[in-house]
Amino acid sequence: MEPISPFENENYFESTGTRCRYVRVPRVNSVIGKGAFGCVFLVQRESGTPGHSTDQRFALKRLHESQTKDMSSREIEALSTIHSPFVCGFVDAQIAGKPFIVMDYIPSMSLKHTITSLMEDRTHANRGNSTKGYLHERVIWKILADCLLGLYVMHKQEILHRDIKPSNIIDYVDENGDHIPCICDLGFARHRDNARMTLGIGTPGYRAPELFADQPYDTRVDVFALGVTILELLTTVNYLALKNDKTGLPPFLRVSEKKLQVISDQQPTALVPCSNDLLEVISMMLSTPERPRVSDLLATPPITGYAVFSLRWYLERTMTFNDSETVLRRQQCEEILGLLQKHELFGRIPEDRVSRRGSHALLHLDKRVMPPVDNEGGVY
Repeated sequence: MEPISPFENENYFESTGTRCRYVRVPRVNSVIGKGAFGCVFLVQRESGTPGHSTDQRFALKRLHESQTKDMSSREIEALSTIHSPFVCGFVDAQIAGKPFIVMDYIPSMSLKHTITSLMEDRTHANRGNSTKGYLHERVIWKILADCLLGLYVMHKQEILHRDIKPSNIIDYVDENGDHIPCICDLGFARHRDNARMTLGIGTPGYRAPELFADQPYDTRVDVFALGVTILELLTTVNYLALKNDKTGLPPFLRVSEKKLQVISDQQPTALVPCSNDLLEVISMMLSTPERPRVSDLLATPPITGYAVFSLRWYLERTMTFNDSETVLRRQQCEEILGLLQKHELFGRIPEDRVSRRGSHALLHLDKRVMPPVDNEGGVY
């Protein structure tokens, strides 16, 4: 039986900053998520709230007091400036009293559900050459590029998410079957200059090595966690959550003959075949200390091509929209698109960069080959 959250019986939430009162949506199962650090409710503004529609629904995450003790009004203001189609829109937050954060509600499942479905499909699929239970690699590339676009906007405002994982990425599938990811749950998000950057934050199995030690960290902890997420999407297994019986550390991984392998005390176990390009990118995202930033990855083909495709898709789809949030999102997309098309999004990752298997290196690649994109950012 699923445990009951200590907040599960709460029915209303009041924001002293915006003077809005949120109530759980009646006559539905308004508990849409539960975890170790809070409970997520489907809410709407209370009837009679001046200047606001009461019909729109939101996702409100009720937080433990310990989760907001280091959150400042500066960070709340910074969260309100994040406008991206690949990050759930920030609506409101309350720090004192009953802390909570309110985000746009997207009626879809998370990448965690997608991974679970893939595992079930794979279990029932026939052995041999069956591809059932695997996402096409093009889909994985697109999900990676879209998540990087969302993180780019967050990091541009110097906000770290600090808890990227499959269950915190909404996987909306449109009428054409295209996957459109959206980063959600900003409960652990903090400004980069926060003087009390907590160690051990995030979820085990997705934390970057620097979060386990007394080391300073920056936006690249999100890159690491996204790399683990993409690896899990590729294999349906979080191998970094596994523990070695002798060392207590996750097993090393390596790439050989286009296959990912787990390195254990016994023979290496092949996991799933995929392109060297994708393994290359995952390797860079999990490397330490030479891990690239989001901007470096976006400027690296073939990610550039998928990012350009997604930005163009959003701009074309919202061409006739004129609400303020969409206008702000379009401005961000147009700015990033211009940088990508002109190849002005920072520097590219050096071709001769080598991943070294040290105490924290989780992937090792035999070769590094990145195909170019055309002048329009297209994918070959």
